[in-house]
Amino acid sequence: MVEAAGTTIRPSLTGASGFPDTESVTNVAIRAEALADARTFTGSIEIDATVSNAVEVAFGTAGFGGTLAPGEETFAVGWDAGRWFFGTATERIESSEIAEPGRRTLSFSVRVPAFGPPCDLSLSAEGAGSAFAELVAAPPEWLFSRNWNVIRLTTRGVDNPDESIAVRFATDPGMLMLK
Repeated sequence: MVEAAGTTIRPSLTGASGFPDTESVTNVAIRAEALADARTFTGSIEIDATVSNAVEVAFGTAGFGGTLAPGEETFAVGWDAGRWFFGTATERIESSEIAEPGRRTLSFSVRVPAFGPPCDLSLSAEGAGSAFAELVAAPPEWLFSRNWNVIRLTTRGVDNPDESIAVRFATDPGMLMLK
């Protein structure tokens, strides 16, 4: 299940699988107003992980037709071949260790300033060790874009990933105090 700015959907990966499998791909439009005032971008993936299943959540700007084609994603996060990954269509950072099969969770939160690149990434990933230390130390620009208009969700593999995915773009709450 995926929640994208109030929308609940079922997931989807790019590239060839090393296993005979099934693949499911779903594209979901992102409402422009969800990104316009976003101050935090959070995501979580919880799956029954094995080395033969994969789950990817990709963000990007789709051309005509509203589906995010391979190569149009500017940020993707997920599980593939026993490892967590973060990346783009051309760059991918993977956890180095192959995790034992089992229930796995990855959660992240990025603070998004009104102008400039994303900052203050917090990350929790079972089975990822310190693989993403460079992302946390200096979040890259590809972690968020106000130009995104589609989330592509891909699942595949011979094992059922039994995935739960949540994505949120939220404004920070404000407080006004008067004396």
